[in-house]
Amino acid sequence: MGETYLCSGASGRPTSWYANLLAHPDFTFHLKHGIRADLAARATPVTGQEERRRILTEIVTDLNQPHNPGTIAQPTHVRDWLNSRLARIDFL
Repeated sequence: MGETYLCSGASGRPTSWYANLLAHPDFTFHLKHGIRADLAARATPVTGQEERRRILTEIVTDLNQPHNPGTIAQPTHVRDWLNSRLARIDFL
């Protein structure tokens, strides 16, 4: 895909980070593990249903791989993520 996204997870509950990005879309993306850097970035909410489904399908596919170090219960399903907050991150 070659793009960066932030997603709230499968619960769909409101999140403060998403509200902050809506109010202030320009922010600093901090890299902390392995590479340390502060990158200027801009968040854009992804609201179109077809685009959301396409992106979330790729995210869920990756989460279901054996190499996923996250804490997401596996396997996970796209249908469980459709109400999540989703933002595309563009680096400036």
